[in-house]
Amino acid sequence: MTDEEAGGFPIAFRTAYAGLVERAPVEPGQSLLVLGAAGNSGAAAVQLGKALGATVIAVAGGRSKTEFCARHGADHVIDHRTEDLTARVTEITGERGVDLIYDPVGGETAATTLKSIARGGRIAVIGLAAGTTVPLDSADILLRTYSAVGVLAGPDKDPDVEAAV
Repeated sequence: MTDEEAGGFPIAFRTAYAGLVERAPVEPGQSLLVLGAAGNSGAAAVQLGKALGATVIAVAGGRSKTEFCARHGADHVIDHRTEDLTARVTEITGERGVDLIYDPVGGETAATTLKSIARGGRIAVIGLAAGTTVPLDSADILLRTYSAVGVLAGPDKDPDVEAAV
């Protein structure tokens, strides 16, 4: 790694680990949709999701960012600026929807992806890069049986747990 890569590694991968292993575990064979997939924790989530055996759908804005996601292991990439996010997720998942949404973005983009969550799926709320949180509707959560999990990554108080991470 370069010094720059090494400097960004602990925060990005600790956040991705908290989301994909500790709080909303993704299982091999499940589908993982990563918002902000060309960003710091998003790119880490793409790589970690692949390592954990998920089918990774990366969402980013612009050709250079979607190409970056493909180079870093995404199985599918969606440019939210030029593609219909809901239609593409429906196509990729064969109308099933995604098992887990990794959301460091929030706002309208996250709200749109909730239309594509599978029954029993989860959304891991990581951040709000859009400036607003994802609007969650408890009736929608109830009727479509998905879960929302908050993820705030940080060192565990137990040094053995943190060492394992």
